[in-house]
This record gives sequence, structure tokens and C-alpha cells, in this order.
Amino acid sequence: MRLKSLRSATVAFGAFMLGALVLAPAAGALAAMDPGKGVTVQPARATWSTGYFQAEIYVKALQELGYDVKRPKELKNELFYQAVSQGDVDFWVNGWFPLHNDLMEKAKSGASQVGYVAKGGALQGYLIDKKMADKYKITNLSDFKKPEIKKLFDTNGDGKADMVACPPGWGCEKVITHHMQAYGLEDDINPIKAEYSASMADTLARYKSGEPIFFYTWTPN
Repeated sequence: MRLKSLRSATVAFGAFMLGALVLAPAAGALAAMDPGKGVTVQPARATWSTGYFQAEIYVKALQELGYDVKRPKELKNELFYQAVSQGDVDFWVNGWFPLHNDLMEKAKSGASQVGYVAKGGALQGYLIDKKMADKYKITNLSDFKKPEIKKLFDTNGDGKADMVACPPGWGCEKVITHHMQAYGLEDDINPIKAEYSASMADTLARYKSGEPIFFYTWTPN
């Protein structure tokens, strides 16, 4: 598999989100009409910090439209889909499909997938620093089967390339696990499944020090 990206769709999630997206072009006029006056909305947001920004955009938009928006509840993926199906929260903007299809199916009635945050799809995939990519002509995950390439990204001396991956329970964790098995990379790449923000902070520090970096990420991010 080439070191580009997997296509996935980031979608807005929940009935109130549809209103925000559809009404956005005329936000100024609608705000004056207060269409949300007297309506209280309980948003949720994901536990990963890179999901905070888009969540806050929709909070501000709904407030401009007159809604009384409560402080977002921070929930793990599984808990959000349960909560929204039970009516404990109204929406979030951190749904990734098809990665969250199985969670959506478990939620069954009471949950709806509505609209897109990134219309036309978003991207997820594997990245390395450009310096190492250019110097060693690394273009494909299969390159990590080469001992000299693995050694570049081996931070703990176990003979495998260390890659910042996704924590257990995230949709991308399942994708990465599938790729490691499907492409026979389990003996070549070590997916680090620790807390993502902390792992990426360490990765950025390594990058600033001129060291090789290897990580999985997504956009918008």
C-alpha cells in the first residue's frame, strides 16, 4: 500500500446538525429571527483534542441562531453512539464513516447520520518525514520490510519500525490492524497505541530534533 491516504468521510451527526448546515448560507438573517429561541441543545465532542475545533464551530453557530447550547460532553466513540441513541446528547461532529459504521449499527434507532463537515470526503493514512522519504526513496508500506528502513524508525531497539497509531476502540485502530495483517507487516512495524495527543507531541519533538518520524493521521485535523 502506498504511503498516501485512505479515503473516508467525516460527517456531521444529528438532527440539529442538518439545520446548522442547511441554514448556514443565510446565517445573518436567520440569527435575527432567532430560530432556536427556547430550544436547548446538548452537544458532545470526541476525546481526541483535534476534534475540539470543529465542535466549537457548531456550538458558536447554534448560539448565533438563538439556541441555548450546553457545554459539550466529552465522550469516547462507543459512549457517544449509545448516548445519542438514548437521547442523552443531541449531536457531535466527530463521526467518521465508514470507520464508525459498526458503532452506528449498534446504536440502531434514535441516531441519524446527517450532512458532512468535509463534503466529498476526508483523508486518513500513513505519513513519514519528507527528509527520510526523499533520502531513502520510501514510497510504500512494503519498504518497511527492509532492515535498513526499519532501523531508521526503530526507537526502542526491538527491530521494528515504531509508528504512532490509534488507541484501542478507535475506528482507525481497526484499519491499521487490518493493514498490518493483510500486508504481512506485523513483524516489521510496531503500532504505538498509547494516548494519541501525547504520542504526537513526542513525534513533533523528534521531528524538531531532526529524527525520523512515522505516524498515522487524518484530515481535517
